[in-house]
Amino acid sequence: MCGGSFCHGKHVIVKIVSQSADSPNDTPTFFDSVLGETHLKPIENNGIRAVTVGTALWITGVVCLFFARNWLKSTGREDWLWIAIAGVGLGVLGQIYTRRRAAKVAAQSWHTPG
Repeated sequence: MCGGSFCHGKHVIVKIVSQSADSPNDTPTFFDSVLGETHLKPIENNGIRAVTVGTALWITGVVCLFFARNWLKSTGREDWLWIAIAGVGLGVLGQIYTRRRAAKVAAQSWHTPG
């Protein structure tokens, strides 16, 4: 039914993934042999910088779109300004969330011995 290299590749990938799922953790899989052993440390990031940059970009968008209101109205894209305003609102909520979360994590690590 399914001829060609696409179907063959799909079956090979399914076979490799199923073999990886069936193999014990200490047995190297196809992905280990291709990618090599990687021992990555988790990134110590609380997300505040990312949310701050995103919010600043949305604020920039609101300012630019505010001055382009006439163009937005003439092209039927008035909702763009409201979308950017919603982005700023969500960014503010993200700031509140990430800062509270960072404070909570810092307080827990301060009280934890060791």
